[in-house]
Amino acid sequence: MSLIQTYENFSLKLRTEMVWDKELFSKLFEEMKTFCVESKDSSTIDRGVAAVFWNASWWVKQQIDGIEKFNSDYYINATTNLDHLAWTLFEKQERGGNDYEPI
Repeated sequence: MSLIQTYENFSLKLRTEMVWDKELFSKLFEEMKTFCVESKDSSTIDRGVAAVFWNASWWVKQQIDGIEKFNSDYYINATTNLDHLAWTLFEKQERGGNDYEPI
């Protein structure tokens, strides 16, 4: 499964069922981190991948904002990490492997 497919599967469950699939999120997070590392020297970003990073950085947080079942450190840290990944990709600012919030 590609990064784009993983994001689409995760976001579809979140949007239609209000289910945060932790396994899919972990896979998405790892794929996004890997993409950042592998593309750090690239001057271009695939439009579909850029859309994943852009949408994940705001849309996921917006979907769960104010919903009690998503009000815990896990979800706050997870959405913060998505912001960090988008920053890493778009600004080419590297983050160390331990610079992410624990989830």
